[in-house]
Amino acid sequence: MKIKQAHIVGFGQWRNQTFDFVTQLQIIQGLNESGKTTLHQFLLGMLFGFPQAKGRRINTYEPLEQGPYGGTITFDVAGMDYELTRLGRTQTTVTLRTVATGQQFADAEQTLAELLGPVDRDLYLAVFSFDQEALAQIFALRPDEFAEHLRTLATPGSEQWLALANRWDKEATNEFGATKTAHRPINEALTALANQRTDLQATIANRPSVNKLESAYEAARQQVATLTERQSRLTADASEQAARQQLVPVYQRWQQLQQQLAHADEPLDTALADESDRLEAQLRVMPDVPTTTTVTQEQLNQTRVALDEFATLQQQQRQAATQQAQFQDERDSLLQTHHWQSVPAELTPFQVKALQTGTGTAVAAQYRRAGIGALAFGVILLIGLAIAGQLLAGIVLFILLAGAGHVLYRVMPKRVAPDVTLPAGYEGMTNEQIITAQPDVQRLHGLIARIQELMTMQQTVMPDMQRAEERLNWLGYHLTESEYRQRLADEQAQMTTAGQQAVTRAQYQQRLLEIYQALDVAGAAALQARRQEQQAILAKQQEADLLREQLGDADLTVLAAASESVDDVAPSALAMRLQTELADAQQQLARLDVQRQRLATDTTIEAQQQALANQEATVITDMQTYFTNRLASAWVNRVFNLAIGDRLPQLLSSASALLARLTQGNYTQISQTKTLIKVTRQDGVMFTVTQLSKGTAEQVYVAMRLAFVKLVAPTLALPIMIDDAFVDFDTPRQETMLQVLAEMATDEQQILYFTARRTTGHHILDLNELKGDK
Repeated sequence: MKIKQAHIVGFGQWRNQTFDFVTQLQIIQGLNESGKTTLHQFLLGMLFGFPQAKGRRINTYEPLEQGPYGGTITFDVAGMDYELTRLGRTQTTVTLRTVATGQQFADAEQTLAELLGPVDRDLYLAVFSFDQEALAQIFALRPDEFAEHLRTLATPGSEQWLALANRWDKEATNEFGATKTAHRPINEALTALANQRTDLQATIANRPSVNKLESAYEAARQQVATLTERQSRLTADASEQAARQQLVPVYQRWQQLQQQLAHADEPLDTALADESDRLEAQLRVMPDVPTTTTVTQEQLNQTRVALDEFATLQQQQRQAATQQAQFQDERDSLLQTHHWQSVPAELTPFQVKALQTGTGTAVAAQYRRAGIGALAFGVILLIGLAIAGQLLAGIVLFILLAGAGHVLYRVMPKRVAPDVTLPAGYEGMTNEQIITAQPDVQRLHGLIARIQELMTMQQTVMPDMQRAEERLNWLGYHLTESEYRQRLADEQAQMTTAGQQAVTRAQYQQRLLEIYQALDVAGAAALQARRQEQQAILAKQQEADLLREQLGDADLTVLAAASESVDDVAPSALAMRLQTELADAQQQLARLDVQRQRLATDTTIEAQQQALANQEATVITDMQTYFTNRLASAWVNRVFNLAIGDRLPQLLSSASALLARLTQGNYTQISQTKTLIKVTRQDGVMFTVTQLSKGTAEQVYVAMRLAFVKLVAPTLALPIMIDDAFVDFDTPRQETMLQVLAEMATDEQQILYFTARRTTGHHILDLNELKGDK
């Protein structure tokens, strides 16, 4: 499919505007707000439908001026032109007809879907259309997710199944761990199951005997009855006195605590105290950044200029070194081809002509015949002039012709006969080989001159580089450009953050002083002491409340009087001993009675058995879910791996070639491991995609996309739409990217490249010029 023309009736900022496109690489350039993205979204909407719903994140591109919504595009499929019209956003009217015959299709949407083949909007956006936002979104992924995203380019549409498989695998992993110490729900359920079994066995083993419990209870009951009878014999006064005497120490301690609490300090404001703790903690974790630095902004600016100069000179040196190496390789190749140790001299035209005629003997014979002819002509001329009375003139002309004949007969043949003398280096070569090698000799002399020029240029640039590097030495010695830039950025960041942190620290310290003044303390140590005092007061208050509960309804006046004469009124030793024994016996009887009742109604074992059965059912259900998720995830991944088994190697090979071009050979190969996509640099070092720079990682992603388009081009050729996706590429890589796109764009593959970067060349549609902007 190739889009030939688009006419927008109303869409965003465009109204009644026609755009003509070439069938190969069409560059659509324009500044920001010139309507590039609007035109891009119009073409997508025409092919796959306009957006129906509105929302904060959905741009429906309503016409800026009131009027109709939609437009028309003309496109070619298999040599036939079609005209597609969409008018209206929500209640869209769609018509499709052939341009040549005017035939209109009854079901336009169905016919358009058949022309697009298996491609819907999602698949088209995943393969044939992308922008800078799409490239930026890949950096929100983890390394394994990024690699998986690249691998799915081999099978578009598989993302949902892979996401579902990953979700199943994560759910299974979160439910059960492979180690004994894993703290996952199924692991904890298995541990709880084992503990319940242990508890059940312990409960069964520790359950008391009914007969032994009844015998012990009867013995305790008789002991209580005996002690009660003995105690009843004591007088009522003795009983009352003993009871009162037991409360006297409780009353004395309660009275002491009441006096201490009456003189306690005001309660501490815990909100302010907690705020001071938070401020102290923040001050402790704040790094000690100096408030001033020795580096000035002017120095940073000058260093940045020097660094740019250093980078430019370094780039010139690298380019010169690359050219020099290329020339030297060509020189060595030519020398090796002709088996020369050094470059021979070029032959003169005369030497070349001599080699072309043979051995030179024929040329020598011609010179001799010419010499004899000149001598004979001189004799005849002498005789003729003598007869005419011009003997002197005849003698002069004879001498001249005789000299010329001597030169032609004696001197010239020696120069060409019997062999031609050649410069060193041509030994062992035939005449034909020598003549054929003359262009290579000329090329070698040109290469030697060019190599010398490059060496001279490098020597000329070296002092400038040394001066630029001396201006950077305060950042470090003999660093790379990226290291210099990183250190310069660190210095800039340090200068920026130093003042901010100093202000923040001062604010925290001022607030601390205000809190200390409000709490009436001198500092953190005094505040801690106040906290401890407050805790001690709280403990005393709690103790006093407990003691008051123990006193109950006792007469405090009587207890006060008793506390003053406690030394004079001592309880009877016998009454105290009886009271102790009776209390112990009653406690033992109560415990035994509780055990009897609990044993009669105890369903602990049955409850534990039921709980154990419930836990076993829960574990079985959870394990079934776990294995179901595991098997489903493994099945989806297995099917995915089988689907990309043949396609992915071809995709990676083609993407590697594209990446090598985009990076000027710096990265040569894209490969895959079990979970990651890795990129190999020219020196053999391998990187994961997330270890690359942002621009290089985007180039990997673009190479994968373009490689897939090339892979499916024989069966599925749709227009590629790229909306300013290469803003993070440097200038050389942007130019290389345009060359790659130009090579990919053929009569069968159309590419629409939207860019804000001004470009020169053919097939450029300038939206600013189209709108009449200057």
